[in-house]
Amino acid sequence: LKTALAANDSIEMATAYSGLSNNFARLAKYDSAIEYIRQAYDLDLALGDSSSLSSDLNSLGFLLGSKGDFEKAIYYYETSLEYLKPGELNKRAFRFNNLGMMKIELALYDEARQDIEQSLKLHRALGDSLKAAERKMNLAKLFNKTGQFNLAYDYINYAINHFVEAQHKALEIRGRITLATMLIDQKKWNLAESELQKCIALASEKELLEEMVRAFKLLVSVYDAQNRIAEAYATLKEYQVYSDSLKKSDQLKSINDLEFKFVTDIKEKEIELLQLSKAKSETELKSKSRENTILLIVGIVIMIVFVVLSIFQRQKFRLKQALLSQEIDTLRVQINALFGGGVSELNISLDQINKGLYKPISEREFEILKYAMSDKNNSEIAEAVFLSVNTVKFHLRNIYEKLGVSNRKEALELILSKS
Repeated sequence: LKTALAANDSIEMATAYSGLSNNFARLAKYDSAIEYIRQAYDLDLALGDSSSLSSDLNSLGFLLGSKGDFEKAIYYYETSLEYLKPGELNKRAFRFNNLGMMKIELALYDEARQDIEQSLKLHRALGDSLKAAERKMNLAKLFNKTGQFNLAYDYINYAINHFVEAQHKALEIRGRITLATMLIDQKKWNLAESELQKCIALASEKELLEEMVRAFKLLVSVYDAQNRIAEAYATLKEYQVYSDSLKKSDQLKSINDLEFKFVTDIKEKEIELLQLSKAKSETELKSKSRENTILLIVGIVIMIVFVVLSIFQRQKFRLKQALLSQEIDTLRVQINALFGGGVSELNISLDQINKGLYKPISEREFEILKYAMSDKNNSEIAEAVFLSVNTVKFHLRNIYEKLGVSNRKEALELILSKS
C-alpha cells in the first residue's frame, strides 16, 4: 500500500485496500474491513472498473451480513449483480446464493428460495455439480426453517450422496453436520448423535480440525439435552483439546505466512537494488549533456502544454457548471410560480416516474432523486441519506441513465413534464 501511495497508482492502491479488508475480515474485525473495502470501492468507482466494483460491493454485503445487518447486505449484493457482465455466470451464481442466505435470516423464505434456485440453475448450466449440490444443501436449511421437513431431508440426502460419490470428504462432513443440526432442531437425538459420530470419524481420518471441532460442539449439545452429563463432559473435554489445536494451527499458519512474506520482501529488495545499480551504470555510460538538455526542454514544453490545457478544461468545466446551475435555478423559479410551494409541491409518485422507463428506478434511487430535485447539493444529499458523496454521485449517474437525461436540469424538466 505504501509503495502504491508513493507511486499514486490507483489500481494497486485499490488492490491493497481490498487485501487489507480481507485480512481484517478473517480476524472478525468487520468495522476495519468495511473501512478498507469502502476505500477500494471509491478508487474502483473513479477508475470505472465494473468487475472490481462488483467484487467490492459483494465484499460489503458479506461483511455487513457477518455483522448481522442483513437488509444492507441484501442491498449491496443486489447492487453487485448490476455490475456483472452477461458472461460472468459463476459470479452471478454466487451472488444469488448470498442473497438467498441473507433473506433466510430475515425470514423472507419465498424470495430466498427463488434466489438460491437461480444460483442452483446457473451452477448446473456451468456443469459445476459440486456447487449445485451445495445449493441443494442450502435449500434443505431453508425447508427445515419453514417446517417442510420431507423436502429438507430429500435435499440434504441428495447433497450428501453427491459429496460421497465425488469423494469430497470436507463437503460430506458439512452436509452431515447440516443434517445433524436439522435433527437436533426436531429433537431426534439418537439420529443426530449417529450423524455427528460419522462426522468425527471422517474428520479424524482426514485430519480436518475445523470440521471436527464443529461436530464435537454439536455433540455436546445433544448429550446435554438428554441430560447425559458424563458423556457431555467427556465430549466437551475432547472439544476443548481439538479447539486449542485448531487455534495453534491457525497461529502457526499465520507465522509461516509472515515468515514467507518477510523472506520474499528481502529477495524483492535485493533484486530491486541490483536493477537500480545496473540501470545507474547504463545511464552513466550513455548519458550526454546534449541529450539531457533536449530531454529537459521537451519535458518543460510538455509540462507547459499540460498546465495550459488543464487550466482551459477547468475554466470550461466551471463555466458549464455555472450555466447549468443558472438554468436549474430558473426552472425552480418557474416551478415556484406555477405551484406556489416549489419543487416540494410536485405531487409525483415512483410509479409515475417509472412509467415508460425500460429500467425502473428503485425506492432508494427515488429518495435520492427527490433530494436532487430540491436545492440540496451532493454533500447535503449524502448527509441526508447516510451515504458517502461518491456513492450519491454513483446513484445519480444511474438515475440519469435510467431517465435518459444527462444532468439535474434535464431531470427536473422531465419530472415537471410528468407531474
